[in-house]
Amino acid sequence: MHMLTSTSCDSGMDCFKLVLSQLPIPVTIAGFEDGQAYYMNSQAVSLFRLTPGSALSCNVIDFYMDPTRRQKFMVKLERSGVVEGFEIECKDGDGSRFWAMLSSKRLEYEGKDAIISTFTDITQRKRLEQELLYTSQHDPLTGAYNRGFFVTSLEMEIARARRYGEDLSMLMLDVDRFKSVNDEHGHLIGDKVLEWLVSTVRPSLRQMDVLCRIGGEEFVVLLPETGLEGAHKVAHRILCSFAESAFEDRKVSLKITVSIGVSTLGAADDADSFFRRTDDALLEAKRSGRNCVVHR
Repeated sequence: MHMLTSTSCDSGMDCFKLVLSQLPIPVTIAGFEDGQAYYMNSQAVSLFRLTPGSALSCNVIDFYMDPTRRQKFMVKLERSGVVEGFEIECKDGDGSRFWAMLSSKRLEYEGKDAIISTFTDITQRKRLEQELLYTSQHDPLTGAYNRGFFVTSLEMEIARARRYGEDLSMLMLDVDRFKSVNDEHGHLIGDKVLEWLVSTVRPSLRQMDVLCRIGGEEFVVLLPETGLEGAHKVAHRILCSFAESAFEDRKVSLKITVSIGVSTLGAADDADSFFRRTDDALLEAKRSGRNCVVHR
């Protein structure tokens, strides 16, 4: 490891290091196989929050949050000898995470097979991308996925179910007599009821299930790898969750119920027919007295 501050050089290698030391971007040189750091300029030491002492013994592989990204990077580098604009999530010497864009080239350094890399901190850009992605996929009131995400997910889950011969079920939920909640208590309470509904439904779902608000007080749940019996169990768990709790907000206490329609993907179904059948089941549940589960 070399940390150069001199402004003069006596050899080609010294001049090379001097140039790197004066660059305004972080630069590292590390062993091709083992990742052992041979050189880091002061900008790299600062980026990774190292001290000159700890930089002497660091390994660039330890900068990767996801080791599989390092493997993908090495495959690209071995194939062409150069990698440009490779994004990685890093961790610094304090264990904090940040995102960097890495550009690297394979070279010989003091007789050793090595990699020279430059790093650009893109944490702010990645944060903005994640915020925009979240906004594009989620309902701003409840935090559930939105209708657009549901439409895309439905097509994808149908294709996956067909490909692997798996079941796929759908629940459609509607808050019973929601208009009266808005009329009697105002839309602010109505909004809070919808937020509460999502927090009440989620514990009954798996991580792989997809909860979406598709409009007003109407929600859909996609249940991958779930047949009719399993979907019924989920629906009844949800009903029990509402029966065992109440919405509370200051002086307002409400018992909320939901009607649920259930259907399972059939051999002849496309997205439209699958959705319509689930919607029909929900309408039948509401006609049957509400606070119940009906399947089609």
